[in-house]
Amino acid sequence: MVYEGNQINQIFSPIIKLPMIKLCEQNGDKLDSGYSAMLQMLYLRADSSLFDSENTANYLIENSGGHPRDLLRLLSYAFGFADGDQFDDASARKAVKKLAMDYRRILDTKDYPLLREIDQSPLGQVSNNSDQAQLLLYNLALLEYNDYWWKSHPVVRTLPEYQAVSSS
Repeated sequence: MVYEGNQINQIFSPIIKLPMIKLCEQNGDKLDSGYSAMLQMLYLRADSSLFDSENTANYLIENSGGHPRDLLRLLSYAFGFADGDQFDDASARKAVKKLAMDYRRILDTKDYPLLREIDQSPLGQVSNNSDQAQLLLYNLALLEYNDYWWKSHPVVRTLPEYQAVSSS
């Protein structure tokens, strides 16, 4: 709704945007503080003893893109896929595939080239603030981080359609 422009500002008080929790800098350098915040959030929902390793927890965090709700969705999906008493690599990977399929259903084939263009842009965005880019932000296939840079959702980057555009 934040991308609805001034129409919402005329009805409600100013909108406060909450960016994703940054897991890395725009140049790709990992931010331990972001991972730590997300790990604390994850362990509040599922005790650390429920994970076979911290690597499994970090894999879920990495594929959430810093989006707290998607982290909890991944946790829920991994719970459904877990064969034993712990979340393991296999259940985490299946959870990521399931979340990727959720996003695949809302994306159009024309979205993948734009996502790739944004991901490859040194500024992390496109010069035109197109309706298509706004819709991708609204649907969270494109994530916004503070300092106003964008990156496609990590699970979207796992989709064959995205990878096909990236390799062409």
